[in-house]
Amino acid sequence: MNISDLPRLMQCRPSVDLASIAPKFDRPESESRRESEAARYALALALGNPSGGVDLIGMTCANGYIVDVDMADRLKKIEAHIRDRDPEASLHPYAKIDWSIQTGNSDHTVFSGIADCVAWNATNRTMYIDELKYGYRLAEVENNYQLIGYAIGAMMRYGHIPDRVVMTIFQPRTWHPDGPIRTWVIDRQTLADARLAIVHRFAEPPTSCRTGRECYGCAAAGVCPSIAAAASAAIEFGMD
Repeated sequence: MNISDLPRLMQCRPSVDLASIAPKFDRPESESRRESEAARYALALALGNPSGGVDLIGMTCANGYIVDVDMADRLKKIEAHIRDRDPEASLHPYAKIDWSIQTGNSDHTVFSGIADCVAWNATNRTMYIDELKYGYRLAEVENNYQLIGYAIGAMMRYGHIPDRVVMTIFQPRTWHPDGPIRTWVIDRQTLADARLAIVHRFAEPPTSCRTGRECYGCAAAGVCPSIAAAASAAIEFGMD
């Protein structure tokens, strides 16, 4: 399971089982998705240079997208924020994360994903989890289980035992009352409680699906009875 799907799991447990039987299809790559992938690629290259100063303008990313002036300017501000907030922290850009939980007598569910940056300050035992959301769909940072999933996996991969976890979403193109950089700070116990909540969520017997913002991009949408019922209700409402 992709770590980015954890918010959907916590909102709608049955979607996991429905997705396994839903027809599979390749989603066409939108321009917005290409931009987002390119932005993550360029940010990783910028953060990966210890001295900074990478010229992003005109860079050709792995997907062929060319970084323009506006994207380069936004990414440079994000890079500066990550470097300046804690100069003693070591940076791990584009960090590949894998961790698992036991979901049966012998079965395990593996969560995988790539965090845009994981940073660690051993002196004050602070771990940073950074997520770039370059698209326009609004994302909240508090209780964001995608970031929580990255934090759990980063602890396991790097062996960090943090006293404090600082999770940040960078969303430079979408308006939010708290601004384009939003941070949620938790302690180690809160992170442990969140992991336990994920384990308990998997242990719950599937009930009926719940519709909400997490339906966007759900692999089970085509066979979900709750989405079908909500759509029918919307049509009926519109025709009254």
